[in-house]
Amino acid sequence: MEDRIEQAKKILNKYNQGHVIQLIEKHSGSMQEEILNQILSIDFDELDELYKRAAESVEIDTSTLEPITAIFSEMLSEEERKSYVAARRASNQRQ
Repeated sequence: MEDRIEQAKKILNKYNQGHVIQLIEKHSGSMQEEILNQILSIDFDELDELYKRAAESVEIDTSTLEPITAIFSEMLSEEERKSYVAARRASNQRQ
């Protein structure tokens, strides 16, 4: 158990999460074991990479964007309206 605690502390300190160590030390027994399991199951490298990528600036080429044509239900035939409603219902059922 001490090896797991030291392993968790090393990981937490590496990723500036040292405050979580207090949580480990505050608890004992099965609660401490559960906290350690959670910490040791987290892929901190992947989380760090995702965080860095999320913070990156992304450039989007808007030069090819065009406005879409609005379609009002009054412009649709009865058959088109029924088709649209059926497609919406099917879409909602999949969610």
